Amino acid sequence: MPGASHVDRPVVAHVSVPTTYSGAELTPFFGMTDLGTGQKQGAGGPTSAPLVAIYDPALTLSMPARVSAETGMNALAHCVEAAWSPRRTPEAEAIALAGATAIARWLPLVVERPDDRQARAGMFEGACLAGRSLHNAGMGVHHGLAQLLGGRTRVAHGLLNAVLLAHAVRFNEPAVPDAVARLGTAIGVPSDAAGTGATAEAIDRLRGSLGLPAGLHEVGVGEEDLAAVARLSQSSASVQATRVR
Repeated sequence: MPGASHVDRPVVAHVSVPTTYSGAELTPFFGMTDLGTGQKQGAGGPTSAPLVAIYDPALTLSMPARVSAETGMNALAHCVEAAWSPRRTPEAEAIALAGATAIARWLPLVVERPDDRQARAGMFEGACLAGRSLHNAGMGVHHGLAQLLGGRTRVAHGLLNAVLLAHAVRFNEPAVPDAVARLGTAIGVPSDAAGTGATAEAIDRLRGSLGLPAGLHEVGVGEEDLAAVARLSQSSASVQATRVR
């Protein structure tokens, strides 16, 4: 209702205390997988947002490096999609680019030095910005495909984000070259490399440096899964939100 906020009538009043790096804890959205149909769906709205989000790097010290890597790439994917979303606001884009910069800087250090609290605090900053930007933009082809694949195959969402992200950037770059160039600059790509696929290559190098797989076949996704997801994608609002037609 006009003038209402999540503080007025929360569905379930709660405080968010994240222990991974996706940034989703800052949003009013959540995902669920229907084990019967093999489909993952999202839901939520202003009244399901947390009242407070508490970021304590000490709570992440026991997180395995692989989980740090996968959820960190999920946070980066949130920044990427917020930066090119047709629904983005100027604020969302600026926050997304700042989040991408922080994640590209701190995520490799978190994986290399798991006990480094400064690196984990920096990564939490990037994840927080990722969630904030997504909150004010929207998801696209990348997250749409990750959700469809995750629902069908049960592969972890962060892992699918890591494998798919560079491909989504390559797919969308012809339609949104300026947005992709700005993302590239945010993660350290030289400005004179804009429009050459350099942003996707930088994301691929980051994924590789984290020790994450390069292809869907490496995580157990088969040809029949791809065919099914291709069919389902035609009715996915997130996939259809891509700017490439």
